Amino acid sequence: MSTLLSKRAEIFNAMKALNDTIVTRSLKGENCNEEKGKYTELEAQYDSVNAEIGRQDKFRSIEGVINKAIDSREVATGADEAKIRAAFVDYCRSGDATNLRSMNTFTTGEGAALVGTTMYREIVDLLRGDTTVRKLPGIEVIRTTNTNKIPVATSDVTFGLVAQGPSGSYNASEIGFEQLSLEAYKFGGVVKVSDELLQDASYDVVGYLNRSIAGAQAVAEETLFISGSGSSTVKGLMKYTTGATDTTVQSGSVADGLIDASFASANLRSNGVYIMGPGLAKAARKIKSTDGSYLWTPSLVDGKPEMFNGRPVYVSDAAPITLSAGTIAGVYVDPRAITIGDRLPFQVLRLNELYAADGFVGFRYTFRTDMVIKNVAKTLNRLIWG
Repeated sequence: MSTLLSKRAEIFNAMKALNDTIVTRSLKGENCNEEKGKYTELEAQYDSVNAEIGRQDKFRSIEGVINKAIDSREVATGADEAKIRAAFVDYCRSGDATNLRSMNTFTTGEGAALVGTTMYREIVDLLRGDTTVRKLPGIEVIRTTNTNKIPVATSDVTFGLVAQGPSGSYNASEIGFEQLSLEAYKFGGVVKVSDELLQDASYDVVGYLNRSIAGAQAVAEETLFISGSGSSTVKGLMKYTTGATDTTVQSGSVADGLIDASFASANLRSNGVYIMGPGLAKAARKIKSTDGSYLWTPSLVDGKPEMFNGRPVYVSDAAPITLSAGTIAGVYVDPRAITIGDRLPFQVLRLNELYAADGFVGFRYTFRTDMVIKNVAKTLNRLIWG
């Protein structure tokens, strides 16, 4: 497009110069038929280029509308989020899915309502506050409707100085995609709500479902993202053995081991955070410097992590609560290497009859996600209790 605009400007300037020549020579009574012929040729070229620019502008406008329609359709619907939410509330209270069906947010085969993007984001925000890995600074969260395996790069892009002149060449980084992939592991459960609350128009049923779903999902993710086996399930940070660096942390020299871990690589030295169980955290909290000051600094601001020797610390019960020789007591990790893959949309199914005898309606939810860590050798250090 920029080439066409430059060409049009070039032709216009030539036309302007030639027109000035024609006017000057005509005033002098001189013959300027040759110049007029050249001007006519330039004018035809200008009209042709200008028409092409118009076509390109129209094409880009149409393409922008199409792409916007595709990119914004995180949930398969043509309705706006406010209408989706209202229809979802109707579905929750009455079981009537008519409005959801009319907006194409209902999968008739499974009978489950597809949750809108606003509700999804509300649940993820609650998850971020309750799960250690999701709250880490710099992690990548991929949101996609693709439930197939998603390949993830296993190495970093490498930049280098490019020599000036024609002899300069760019470094083509070798990036591997064959070793890691984000799966779509299914999480799910049932939330029960009493008939009385569903009939109360002032009761925020969506808010209750959000909190209940996020709370249950957080418990599952906390365990799996940190200590999941990786066998037909999420592979937790403590279970990455191939390529990971192990640092021994021993009683009596806990500080030395934790500091050694933070210097295992340039990535970890600059960006690493500690994730440890209560057992190691208890030992680390007691460490003092030679002047009697604790190396562990408590958080003074809500939402900010505690610190050990100037680096953030997150304590999780998914890591060992008690210490025993040879066990992994925690990790020191670069959060920027962590990728979480959430599959959209996730579904909620109203169970009308299952709990009816007890005066409840059940809501069964399904949430698909996975987590991987890239470039393990440079971004993950496991803390082994000696």
